[in-house]
Amino acid sequence: MKAAILYPHTTRFPSGATLRFSQMVEYVGKRVDSLEVFVPDEGKEWTDGNVHWNFVPYDLTPRNEATPGGGVDAALCEVTLRLYLLADQKKEGDLKLIGMTRAGIDIVWSFYRLFNNPAMMAKIAGIIEGADIVFIEYPYWARWIVPLCRKAGATSVLTAYDVLALTCPDPGLVPWVKAMENEAFSFPDHLCAVSRADAAGMVADGFPAEAVTNPIDCRKGAETPNEKVLWAMREKYKLPEGSIAFFVGGTWFANRKAVEIIMGIAPRVPECTFVVAGGCCGAGRNGNFISLGVLSDRELQAMYHLATMILVPLRAGTGSSLKFIEALSYGKAVITTPEGARGYPVVDGDSAVMIDREEELIPRVRELLADAPRREALGKAARALAEQYHFEAVFALYGQWIEAARAKRKA
Repeated sequence: MKAAILYPHTTRFPSGATLRFSQMVEYVGKRVDSLEVFVPDEGKEWTDGNVHWNFVPYDLTPRNEATPGGGVDAALCEVTLRLYLLADQKKEGDLKLIGMTRAGIDIVWSFYRLFNNPAMMAKIAGIIEGADIVFIEYPYWARWIVPLCRKAGATSVLTAYDVLALTCPDPGLVPWVKAMENEAFSFPDHLCAVSRADAAGMVADGFPAEAVTNPIDCRKGAETPNEKVLWAMREKYKLPEGSIAFFVGGTWFANRKAVEIIMGIAPRVPECTFVVAGGCCGAGRNGNFISLGVLSDRELQAMYHLATMILVPLRAGTGSSLKFIEALSYGKAVITTPEGARGYPVVDGDSAVMIDREEELIPRVRELLADAPRREALGKAARALAEQYHFEAVFALYGQWIEAARAKRKA
């Protein structure tokens, strides 16, 4: 029984998406004889047990936050994309990238990256040949990959981590993104969203979809680093004693907006240190605001344990928020917005504190700082909710499709 997982982004920049992807690799790897994993990045092929990792870098990437210092500008992207679209006989109208955000350009460009790279296409074709089931993460490559799956007789499973037409920050690009996204949704044998709301939207648009919510590995939250590890973390990053409010996020624009919110409130709550980590903000400090940059898994685990509370003040997003369920798994009091808790059945004041407006964040932080018993109660309820989303249980539907593909192979 052979499976493949195709992931379209580098894994060098930790994010909620890379966390889900790593859980997929563990889950699927346990249930098949061999698993081929593909990532579009620099790297040498290597094998870990029955899991074989494959790498081919993108030839051309538009400059954006996820590829600092590299890539090309919007003008070249537009010229190149127009040639692709002409060859593809796209009729949606004029595509204008000049003046659009880097995030918006990258979404459109992602649908054509594979078209631009024959070496990558050949590598993926070789991976799919002989596979029984292929998991396609994100819709970007579906139009090229699903036909290869059909030719090989492999079951195709497409998981949409977001509804890209809703997260695209440029209204002028949304029609293009929606058209390409909907086209991708029409191809696979099985279509998944990472929240019930997203799946319902796909069904309403005529695409049968199942919800496989973003899960978490609850084992990490249950592990407490020893005091030496926590002390080393404080020493390395010069973290002061006392209360810490913590946020972690990748390069996505909503995470950077959350950092702006936290930077704005930090001077007004001097009794607390506000710490952020991840690609959302470069390393630095200003008063009681500290940005650590990207952390290792061990450092991130230590930071969660050092934190007094977790902040998730997101104002945009689709799917389900993995950073939220990750915070709950560490048994911490969490302050979040409806967008930050999206995809999970949260009751305000039970498993988390919910705020609707940025102005509510300061009083809620101060209330929790002053009430240790309430923080403890919130943390216990948070951990209980997170345990319902352990990845071994959440990915059960993927397991059913693996077994169906196994039966198909035997037949």
